[in-house]
Amino acid sequence: MKVGILACKVSWHVQSLLNALGQRGVEAHSFPITR
Repeated sequence: MKVGILACKVSWHVQSLLNALGQRGVEAHSFPITR
């Protein structure tokens, strides 16, 4: 049970980090185009 909860927390953190990085990547790629 504890391992499952830990895995859920780790996966949630990884997903949130990937989402943040993805948004930053999209902004970085779109900025030169909008300029």
